[in-house]
Amino acid sequence: MNKEKRNMNSTRTLRRGITGLATATLLFAGGGLAAGTAQAQGPGPHHWCPGDPITYPTGPGPHYGWDWNVCHTYYWVNGKGNVPYDGKLPSDLFDGTNPPPGADNPTCRVIGCAP
Repeated sequence: MNKEKRNMNSTRTLRRGITGLATATLLFAGGGLAAGTAQAQGPGPHHWCPGDPITYPTGPGPHYGWDWNVCHTYYWVNGKGNVPYDGKLPSDLFDGTNPPPGADNPTCRVIGCAP
């Protein structure tokens, strides 16, 4: 094979590699963006009943201590919650109606907290 053909083959292989890498990067980045957007839960109201998954985004998660045998209407609030998290209050979860107003914090910017 002469030198010109080898250079053409190398260039073609390099272009294919760059195209493949760019495609994979776009697919990966696009999938991450879609997943992040789909998980936004907002402050509420949210509803959970026995039989529903207890984990986010359907439920609050297993570390919250409420009665898992009854239905709940809950809100995400900023440190003004009435549901113990790992046995401690206050938490970010308020069970019931008329939640206290939330304040700005990084958690609220991500998942949303009651106004």
